[in-house]
Amino acid sequence: MDLWVFATIIAFVLIGAIIVLLNRPVAILFIFLLASQFMGLVNPMAYAFAGFFDIQAMIAVFMALFLLSSGQKLPDIRKGKFFFPMLVFVFYYIYGVLLPIIREHSSLFHAVKASEDFIMIFMYFSVFAFFQSEQDIKRAWGIIIGFGIFYSLFEIIAQFAGAHLLAHFHYHFRADRFFFWKVYLPFFTVILIAFFYVFFSLSFRISNRIIANIILFFGLMLTFYRSYVLATIVSSVFTVLMSKRKLNPMIWGYGLVVGIVVLSILILTFAAPGRSTTMMQFSDTFFISGIVDFLSHSGHSLEVRDKAAADRKKILNQSPVLGFGFIDKESSFGKRVLGKNLLGFIDKGDLDLALKFGRLGAATIYLTVLYMIFVMIKITRTTPYTSIMIKASTLSATLLVYLLVIPVHGTLTYSFSLMPFLICLGLLEKEIYLLSHN
Repeated sequence: MDLWVFATIIAFVLIGAIIVLLNRPVAILFIFLLASQFMGLVNPMAYAFAGFFDIQAMIAVFMALFLLSSGQKLPDIRKGKFFFPMLVFVFYYIYGVLLPIIREHSSLFHAVKASEDFIMIFMYFSVFAFFQSEQDIKRAWGIIIGFGIFYSLFEIIAQFAGAHLLAHFHYHFRADRFFFWKVYLPFFTVILIAFFYVFFSLSFRISNRIIANIILFFGLMLTFYRSYVLATIVSSVFTVLMSKRKLNPMIWGYGLVVGIVVLSILILTFAAPGRSTTMMQFSDTFFISGIVDFLSHSGHSLEVRDKAAADRKKILNQSPVLGFGFIDKESSFGKRVLGKNLLGFIDKGDLDLALKFGRLGAATIYLTVLYMIFVMIKITRTTPYTSIMIKASTLSATLLVYLLVIPVHGTLTYSFSLMPFLICLGLLEKEIYLLSHN
């Protein structure tokens, strides 16, 4: 490690320590600034060292600072609603680190290095310990929603400004069908969380942020992750119905408008043969191909992923029950079997989960996630606090989306989804604890 990298690490730790001491919500702001590459204005390689000290490592430093500054509060988490389910994830983190060491597939350093995404599970514990007041928790949620709206506005503006705007930011992008631009936003799932938060606030008559809801919906649409859009619709309806709460009459009009737009696109697509080519492509971009992928497991998106994952499936057959743990490409096993590729596979979440923890571990994690969704829905039904109801609804719907899209994205193993979700889960758990002890 050269002097510049060492100086960068020291400076980062010092800045983080000062933020931790001064303002707890601002610490969340700084984490999301890191995650968003300072809103796209800074190349992450300008302050990171590839393969050793990157964005995930920087966020892990924050988790450590949270615990060092407030670790005495951590024992209170044992009374939490999600403490035992999260212990399952902790068990599989330890399992994933130790298994390749026991098998002599990897050193401890390489195993920990390969776990940099899944290590985000500890964010739940560190956020719970770190936040001490309801006011700080409220501000932290506001920062998270703000980043979701920023991302959504960026997606919308990018469709009009195109390469002229995007060339000035350090986000990867490409031209898509028609006049659209696809922007690859890091940790984009914050849009999903922000959308659900505003949507359920509207649904349960807590606020009427219609404009924010529309912005976030279009932001989600313009990620061009069709599986997420479809899963969001399913999760929204499921959570609203399961909540058994009295709904805002406005939400029926909101749903009617969305339904009419979707139905109109489908009718124009299939009922106007002479003019349907463009409309067919348009509807395919946002809806039809996603439905094919979602229901038949034979759409273009999944077929491409299956072809790319063929070699990894052969590797899984060598240890289908136990998996391989966290394997880095620079480890002894990685060099021998993987070449330049990683064992994990972000575009096939179910396969990635099985490769890391085996089919037994994957099944255990699926059941744990379902249990967490059940607990969140129960909280939504029974809590007397509107703020808890909204946040529990938000996280149950988000987790359901993660589960539904796992055939096409590694939502349960990668930091792009785990980090935002587990920050919010830690905030929810702490708010429930504070309210129950008032």
